[in-house]
Amino acid sequence: MSIYSNHVTSKSPVTTANVTPKTSALKPGQILLGKVLEIYPNQRASIQLGNQKVIAQLKTALSLDSNYWFQVQSNDQMLHLKVVTDQPGTKSMEQQVVALLKQLKLPLSKANIQFVRNLMEANVTFRPETLIQALQLKPGQGKTSAPLLMEMMERQLPITSSIYQSLANAEKNSLRTQMQEVYELLQPSKQGTTSTTPLLASRLNSLLFNQSTKTGASNQMLPLLQGQLDQGNQDVVQVLKKAGMVAESLKMTQTDAMKSQLEVAVKQSGDSYISQRLGQLFSRQLGLTEQQQVQFAKLMQAVGQPGRDHPKQQALQQQLLSFIESNHLTSKISSFLTNEEATLFQKWQQEPNWKTFASFLPKLTSLAEQQLPKNAEHKLLDLLAMNKNITMPIKDQFVLQLKHFLQFSGINLEHQITEKSQAAVMQDQSLKKLLLQSLQGSTIGKQEQENLLQTLIGMQIGSIKEDGAFIQATMQLPNMFGLEKNMKIDMESKRNEKGEINPDYCRIMFFLELSSIGDTWIDMSIQNRRISLTVFNQHQEISPFIEQLQPSLQEGLAKSEYQLLSVQFKQLTEQIQEEIKKTQEQPISQTKGVDIRI
Repeated sequence: MSIYSNHVTSKSPVTTANVTPKTSALKPGQILLGKVLEIYPNQRASIQLGNQKVIAQLKTALSLDSNYWFQVQSNDQMLHLKVVTDQPGTKSMEQQVVALLKQLKLPLSKANIQFVRNLMEANVTFRPETLIQALQLKPGQGKTSAPLLMEMMERQLPITSSIYQSLANAEKNSLRTQMQEVYELLQPSKQGTTSTTPLLASRLNSLLFNQSTKTGASNQMLPLLQGQLDQGNQDVVQVLKKAGMVAESLKMTQTDAMKSQLEVAVKQSGDSYISQRLGQLFSRQLGLTEQQQVQFAKLMQAVGQPGRDHPKQQALQQQLLSFIESNHLTSKISSFLTNEEATLFQKWQQEPNWKTFASFLPKLTSLAEQQLPKNAEHKLLDLLAMNKNITMPIKDQFVLQLKHFLQFSGINLEHQITEKSQAAVMQDQSLKKLLLQSLQGSTIGKQEQENLLQTLIGMQIGSIKEDGAFIQATMQLPNMFGLEKNMKIDMESKRNEKGEINPDYCRIMFFLELSSIGDTWIDMSIQNRRISLTVFNQHQEISPFIEQLQPSLQEGLAKSEYQLLSVQFKQLTEQIQEEIKKTQEQPISQTKGVDIRI
C-alpha cells in the first residue's frame, strides 16, 4: 500500500517503475549505479540514476552511453561522487556486477553476482562494508533471505544475524499464534518458578482479548480494583474518580472509603456497573495531548466564570470555539449532548453568546474534567482489556485494542524509556519487558518465548520507515474482533508538524483474513478529511452489501468530522495483489532534478 498527501503526486497501485533514492538521503561511502546519457560543453553531462536524470559537473573523463559505479564522497550543498570501477560497463549487467565485485575484492560466486545484480536493478545504494556483511549472511540460500537482506540494506539497518532473524520471524510467523502458544505453556500446570511468569501470562491474556477465557470477567473486577487500591495505585484512583465511581473529595489515604463506595455501587447496580462506567469513560476521551487537556481545562474554567456578555467573556468563548474547531471536536462533543443541547451548541458555534453557551456549559465542563492524563489512560486501557465481557461499540473496540497493543506489547519500549522517568520504566509491564525478564530464569516454553521476543523485535524494527518528509508505519494486531489471523495495517503520509502520520492527508490499507469471505483488503485514501474507500475481495457477490452499509459508514465518519466521498468494490485477483505488493516495496517519495558534481 502507498499513501501520499495532497502535496505529493500519487502513484496508482499498478505503478512498477523503480525510483532513485533521494540524494538528500545519500550518505558518504554509499555506492550506486549511473549511466552517462549526454555530454555537454564545459565538462557537464546528463547522468541517469535509476529513473532520475541529473546534470553533473565532470572532473574526470566519462564515456557516452556507459554505466559507472559511483561512490558518494559528500552530500552537503552539492552531491559529490567518485567513479569506483576503472572501466565503464558498456556490456551486460552481469559484467557490470563482476567489475564491481572485482574492484571490492569480493568472491565472484553465482549467488554474490545475482544478489548485487538485484541491488542494482532495485536502485539500492550500499556501502562496501555493508555489502560484505550481507554476502557473509549467504543471501543465495533460501527464497526469502535475499529480499530481506535487500530490504535491510535499503533501510540502512545494521546487517547482523540477530536483526535478520528478528525480521524473518516477524515476516513468517503469526504473532497471535505465538502469543497463544506461550500463554498456554504458562498455565498453572506448566509454570516454572520465576516470579514474572504470572505477570507474563496475564499480559498475554489481556493482549489476546480472548473472549472465551474466564479470567478478568466482570464479577472479578471489584476485587481486582480493591487490590490495586490497597497497593496505593494512583492511576487507578484517578480512573475511578474520573469515571464517577468514587468521590472526588476522597484522598489517596482513604482507600477503605473508596473500596466501600465501590462495593455499595456494585450491589445496587449489578456486576456490570464497573465495566459500564469504565467503557463510558473510555468513550469520552477526546484524544487530546496532556498539554491540550490542560488548555481545555483552563479555557473551561475561565469561560465558566460569571460575566455574561462582557467583552472578555466573548473573547474567551471565541478562544474555546477556536480550540474545538482546530482539534475537530465538534462531532465528538455533540454526541454527548441531548438533541436540544446539540442544536444550541451548533447555534453557539455560528454566533457565540452567553445565553446559548450556558445551556450546555455543565455537559462541556464535565467532559473537560473527565479527560485522563497519559498514565491514567493506560491504566484504563489495561482494566478494559482485562474485562473480557465488556460491551462497546465496534469503533471503540477497535480503538481500545489498537491503543492497548501499542502501549503494552513493548514494540515502543525503547521510546518509552527515553520519555519516562526511571521509576516509570521500572513499573513497566509490557509484553516485551516481561519476556526479557522471564527468559532470565524460566525453563518452561523458553524456545517459544525467545521466538515471540524475536517476532516483537522484528515488528519493532520493521514498523516504521522514514524518507525525508514522509513516514510509513506497519503493524499487526492479534485477535482483533476474534479473528484467527492477525489484522495488518499499513499507513503512509507526509509528516505533520509533530513529525507524525497526518490523519487529514494519508492513505491506510487494512489486510484482513475473514472466516466467511476470505482475504479482504480495504484501501482508504484521505485528502483534507475526505475519504475514498476501495474494498478488494474475491467474491463479487458481496458488492451489494457494501452499498447497503455505505449510509451508516457515512454517518459514522461524519461524527468524527470526516466526509465519505465514495466506496467502490474491486475483485481481488492475483494480478492486483502483486501490483499492490510492488507499490509497498517502492520508496514513498521521488526526487526531482538535483545538480551534482562528479
